[in-house]
Amino acid sequence: MSYVGRVQKAVDFIEDNLRNPLDLLDVAKEAAFSPYHFHRIFSLTVGETIKDYIRKRRLTEAALELRDTERRILDIAIDYQFESQESFGRAFKKMFEETPGKYRSLQNHPKMFEKRKLTEEAIMHRAQGIEVNSNIVTKKNFWVVGLEYKGPQKFQGDLWDKFIPRMKEVKNRIDGETSFGVCYATKEMTKKDELSYMAALPVSIVEDVPEGMTAREVIGGEYVVVIHKGSIEKIGDTIDFAYGTWLPRSGYDPDDRADLELYDARFKAEADDSEFDFLIPIKKRES
Repeated sequence: MSYVGRVQKAVDFIEDNLRNPLDLLDVAKEAAFSPYHFHRIFSLTVGETIKDYIRKRRLTEAALELRDTERRILDIAIDYQFESQESFGRAFKKMFEETPGKYRSLQNHPKMFEKRKLTEEAIMHRAQGIEVNSNIVTKKNFWVVGLEYKGPQKFQGDLWDKFIPRMKEVKNRIDGETSFGVCYATKEMTKKDELSYMAALPVSIVEDVPEGMTAREVIGGEYVVVIHKGSIEKIGDTIDFAYGTWLPRSGYDPDDRADLELYDARFKAEADDSEFDFLIPIKKRES
């Protein structure tokens, strides 16, 4: 099944379960992606986060029932997985700018949020006008030592600010100009939008790990290397290209290993001529 077809399968699964509890793990399984990578893939392919898509589709189906039936508002709210009529009312008004009761009495109803129908053409359209250098490399397993963050996904500038002054504490460092950002899933990511991220240095041997730091083995394999040019603040554009444009047309899928950011002598923080590599673990797509 194609990349887009697998995301469409996940969308169809959501549609079939709008009245049932939905867990990210179950939705990701339908598309055969890991929960970690599925967050980004779904958002870039569908144009909405999983959470927002489910909420908007539930509210739209609830609105149709308000318009076309005489069912109690509370019953509709509970059917579509809202904890109370009050929470349903707040979400409904935010989306439709009317309370459920007022909406029911309207003659002309606001535009609904319809089910997404995805096509290869729509995804490929995003590639127009985008120029990003990329290539595929194979890496062996290697060890890193550094500071670790666990929590909601966000830019880790503060972690690097803490780590850079302590780099000299790391023993057995390989290549004095190279450091890594190592981003991987946590067990909690099946329920929460969380990750683990390390600001780290590659080492030949793990010994005497400095206080407050941790060591981790990075599992090797194939990676697509996308070169990010310019300010690090625009890294989101490069990641969006890699997941939303390169992967769908590549014949590869993301593998369930750590994403890597590779910083070397090319990296110059906010400079316009700064460069670093963003590496996504990949595997051949099954036909």
